[in-house]
Amino acid sequence: NLIKRFRCSGLVGHIDSFDEIVFACDAENALRVLERPSRMEKMCLGNVKYYNDVTVTHDDLEYMQRHYEVDVERDMYFVRTDPEDHARIEMSFNLSNYQPQLKSGDPNPVFQTIFLDDSMRQSWTTGAINPKKVHLCKWWRQFAHEWTHFASVVPLVRFIEGRRHTWYCGAYTLVNTHELATISGLAIADRLGAPYPFTKDDLACEQFDLYMEMVQGSRRSNKAKEAVWKRVGKTSLTVTGALLGFPIVIAVAALALPFVGLRKIGGKLFTRRARGKAPPRKGVQNGDPDQLSSLLQATRE
Repeated sequence: NLIKRFRCSGLVGHIDSFDEIVFACDAENALRVLERPSRMEKMCLGNVKYYNDVTVTHDDLEYMQRHYEVDVERDMYFVRTDPEDHARIEMSFNLSNYQPQLKSGDPNPVFQTIFLDDSMRQSWTTGAINPKKVHLCKWWRQFAHEWTHFASVVPLVRFIEGRRHTWYCGAYTLVNTHELATISGLAIADRLGAPYPFTKDDLACEQFDLYMEMVQGSRRSNKAKEAVWKRVGKTSLTVTGALLGFPIVIAVAALALPFVGLRKIGGKLFTRRARGKAPPRKGVQNGDPDQLSSLLQATRE
């Protein structure tokens, strides 16, 4: 018997009422939507730090060879530190190895290079990428994997879930990966009464149960967990969950201290799939080095 119903106004003035609200979005927008957030919601959601980044999709092999050690046939993930400040990094991906269908349409490998935090763009090497070889520039916004996230956000998530009939899911509840974002949504569904759908997958169940105990401070509600316990081992899951609950947050924070600069692990790193050809080239027609900077600004606006 719920004692409160939410009223939500739409863009055209239509108002709907709900018993529970699930925010499947980033933390800053969830906080912005709340009319009267609690102190805990302000702390937890407000402590998630976001940055503006840009992804440049290109096939400039010369740029990659100048900035990284590149094995075109095998390597997929590259990291380069700023020689003047080792806390700053640049990441690149060989999309042709991630998505082999790209090789069938163009012999040149397709790369994505990600430049982090536009407040430090003076140190970016975007100007070194040949504008003629740029396919797409895409601005995006992601949260940071700084140690403070694991100290001031993750431990607080359990204290805002469902307390005011509002629920929160997203990668920011732990780490920025697609898998974690999906698990977080399934966790809220479970807490609202929906059965966990992947009970026959032992690894999926173990990861889900660990997330529930680590972040939600709860256990899977449906009875199917007993069947998993019999296969995986109840003692193993229980002890592991106890050891990897709140203490893991502190451990991760400690391990993250030397890598404060390594802010991103996941995110929107893949270009759209192409069948038999590389992604279309957009926006750059000549070799003027300044044109890429202009393109970055134009795509942002």
